[in-house]
Amino acid sequence: MELLQYQGLLVFGLGLIVALGGWMLRSHILQIVAEKTAGTASASAVKALDERIDAHDGRLASIETAMRHLPTAEQMNALTLMFADLRGDVRAVGARLEGMEKLMTATGRRVELIDEHLKRGA
Repeated sequence: MELLQYQGLLVFGLGLIVALGGWMLRSHILQIVAEKTAGTASASAVKALDERIDAHDGRLASIETAMRHLPTAEQMNALTLMFADLRGDVRAVGARLEGMEKLMTATGRRVELIDEHLKRGA
């Protein structure tokens, strides 16, 4: 499995866990409210649980936002193909540069010989 797919599944799984946790907290809040309809202790417990649910909602929203910015499998495949093409192009340029280096060396040697000949005053 590709790394991106693994990361996507991991983020999706974490989001699912956070969503289920929020659902369980909400059901727990409803149970507390049903059992204790009066008193400040139950009201503060409900408020604390509601704050925890809000925090989970924020975390879930940030995970969803991160997932939207991840590239899709098709985009990753396209990038992989583009890099493979680029690698081939770079190798071809490298081979041409090696050929040019040999040619430049030979040309340089000829220029040195001509220079020496001219310095001797032929």
